[in-house]
Amino acid sequence: MGNTATFTVGATGTGLTYQWQVSTAGCAGPWTNLTNIAPYSNVTTATLTVNPVTQLMSGYAYRCIVSGTCAPFIPPTNVSNCATLTVNANPNIAVNPVGPVCGGVAGINGTALTVTAGAPPVPGNVTANSGTISVPIPDGTGAAATTNLTVAGVPANATITEIKVNMNINHTWVGDVDVNLRAPNLAILNLVGGLDGGTGGNATDNFTNTAFSSLGGSTISGFAAPRTGTFAAEARAGFGPTGFIQTVNTWAGLVPPATPLAANGQWTLAAGDFAGGDVGTITNWSISIDYTTPGSGTQVLSYAWSPLAGLYTNTIATTAYTGTNLSTVYAAPTVQTTYTVTATDVATGCFTNASVLVNYTPPAPTITPSSVTMCLGDPAVKLKATSSSSGTVTVNSGTLALAIPDGPATWPQTLFPGVATPNLAVSGVPAGATITGMSVKLNLTHTYIADMVIVLKAPNGNVFNLDAVINRTGGAGANFVNTVISSAGTTLLSAGAPPYTGTFAPDAAGATFVAAGFTFPWRSYITCRLHTKCSLIQWPLFSA
Repeated sequence: MGNTATFTVGATGTGLTYQWQVSTAGCAGPWTNLTNIAPYSNVTTATLTVNPVTQLMSGYAYRCIVSGTCAPFIPPTNVSNCATLTVNANPNIAVNPVGPVCGGVAGINGTALTVTAGAPPVPGNVTANSGTISVPIPDGTGAAATTNLTVAGVPANATITEIKVNMNINHTWVGDVDVNLRAPNLAILNLVGGLDGGTGGNATDNFTNTAFSSLGGSTISGFAAPRTGTFAAEARAGFGPTGFIQTVNTWAGLVPPATPLAANGQWTLAAGDFAGGDVGTITNWSISIDYTTPGSGTQVLSYAWSPLAGLYTNTIATTAYTGTNLSTVYAAPTVQTTYTVTATDVATGCFTNASVLVNYTPPAPTITPSSVTMCLGDPAVKLKATSSSSGTVTVNSGTLALAIPDGPATWPQTLFPGVATPNLAVSGVPAGATITGMSVKLNLTHTYIADMVIVLKAPNGNVFNLDAVINRTGGAGANFVNTVISSAGTTLLSAGAPPYTGTFAPDAAGATFVAAGFTFPWRSYITCRLHTKCSLIQWPLFSA
């Protein structure tokens, strides 16, 4: 649910054309030709794409009509078999407590994190459609052209998940037109008004299968005619036909979440034209309301928590959690950590994630001196309490597309072109902190990494070599992929193998990987020694 589904038809012939169809009632039909309107795309190709898939679509059937230049292309010989879409529900879970919460202290106590599961909600939908109509919009007066639809069947225990209005209006200058929606509670929302400052954009004709959704969508302003797609309501204050000026600026004002029954009743689409010389007609509109109701039954779920660091399986936080299937774990992280549990339906493989933020709790302070023997009347003894905490500072460049200049084509050379990465400005390390380690992670593509020289420049100007010239050949996979060069590394980078995924010690012979201050920008430099091509994708800097 929420993912993409594709259907592919295989056919042979000359000049083939394709038309996908859907039946919401299964393979028995009736069948309707699809158009390229979300969630459907590529409806006239060999592969139909459905994105996003919703649980309401479970049981929908699809087939393809194939035509071409050579006979026979006569039904049913040119009609594919029927394929049915089955959509399984994702697990319905929550983590308790909700968080943020304080973690425990390893060896003393852990904070219990428990995942609870309920039956997945049951989806439902009601739709009302005008069919083909012809409602003229009075020209230039602002008077309302109205058309009504009645919605029925939304239950009292429903949670409304989406309200969508689809409309078709033929008009020669849509910038003249305001279109508003009135709910059964008489609240009014502006869908579109005075489009593009009254111009209607570069191409001005028509709203064709133009939908407005409570979930939002594209911005209709500037969108090319005939504006087919799903859009966010403009919700423009003061806009609307006579008697239908906007009164609320959100969809929730039309159907308050606490009163789902308010969705039942008469809905009105009202359109007004505010400039003369161009005319239009409402030819069709529909309203669709998606909702869920509480489910029943149970699913067999398995649970996996991540990251593993700071999680335990016992209350005093001494037995480390290793990834086994547990609904309750105990958290005692040494840094602020967001823990995520993944619940997987054993029968279907569908999964859902839930997260909780756990703050670091420092250990109890140490009092010195630990004991005092004194006599009555002796001078006061000063007791001192101290505590320590640990933390990690991480700075990430984000995704880069930084081309590294190609090296000279001949050897030997004394000067090599290079590139400096954008500075990483590190902050947040306390003045009294002791730096216990640092690391650099690289993602870098290169066709011959033996040519690479990578150095790190500290805020104080010192330059540290991360890799010596690696004696490895290039070729496929010869990149740096999630390569961590760390003060805690034990294996030299040059001893690794492409794509060098993992943690390594820097190759700098005789040098020491130490921190030189963490409050100013750090920068890395990359040089190609010979005639090859390379680019830097990403580099984060960590300190602990």
